[in-house]
Amino acid sequence: MSELRTTLAAQIVDWLGREGFAVGDHVVETDLTRQFGVSRTPVRAALAILGRQGVLEARPRRGYFVRGLPRRGEAEAPLPVAAEEDVLYRRIADAHSSGCLGEEVTESDLRRLYACSRIVLTRVLTRMAEDGLVERKRGHGWTFMPSLDTPQACEESYRFRLAIEPAALLVPGYALEPEAIARCRRRHEALLARLDAFTASEWSEMNAEFHELVVGGSGNRFFLQGMRQQNRLRRLGESGGTISRERVIVSCREHLAILEAIESGDLTWASALLRRHLEGAGKGMRPPA
Repeated sequence: MSELRTTLAAQIVDWLGREGFAVGDHVVETDLTRQFGVSRTPVRAALAILGRQGVLEARPRRGYFVRGLPRRGEAEAPLPVAAEEDVLYRRIADAHSSGCLGEEVTESDLRRLYACSRIVLTRVLTRMAEDGLVERKRGHGWTFMPSLDTPQACEESYRFRLAIEPAALLVPGYALEPEAIARCRRRHEALLARLDAFTASEWSEMNAEFHELVVGGSGNRFFLQGMRQQNRLRRLGESGGTISRERVIVSCREHLAILEAIESGDLTWASALLRRHLEGAGKGMRPPA
């Protein structure tokens, strides 16, 4: 059983929980390939794993349906995740953002600083390269790529998003599954109902998923790839501290209006609303839109 498949299975379980899937809900294979940016082969293998574990139920010629999602931290046999890699990824990224690491590093330096194995470090640097955070130098070492650590970089990020996100809604054949829209709406409404209890990281994750969902409806892998990279960069630039309650309320309501326009089939209006939403968030480099 490959690490990719078991890790993907764990990610699918986490995603199903965050998206509010309930017993009996259909888990659509193409939604997973779009969400995780992988082909059908590893998705099918991960679904088969979850079927054997009783998380999902396979129905002939219909696909997989939720049978029973484990509570967080209460799964009988927790799926393996690359926790060590995740921690090292964040430590390296945070060290660079804070100025503790220069623009160029070597693998030997990183192994000495973080006391990690060569194989773990290689995997982390490969992930960071795929996310557009580092680039291998010719011959020796790695170079950090520009990130959202300056006002200019943030401005450029918003300009890039203004170019791709509203355009994604106008791609011929744009479509979002009604179930996906309904789940996203429920999450936003639930957050608005408990504004005194949400955390900045919770909002950040839900916000990123909203924008990936909307862009993903275009079916254009390059739009979605660009959106995911922006979200990764934004996560790395966030302190995890506080966020404006008022801004969250405004963003949630704007998200809901965009979803309503998509659901009604008025994609031109949805695109205009999304553009206005991004322009408002970009003024003064406000918290994530």
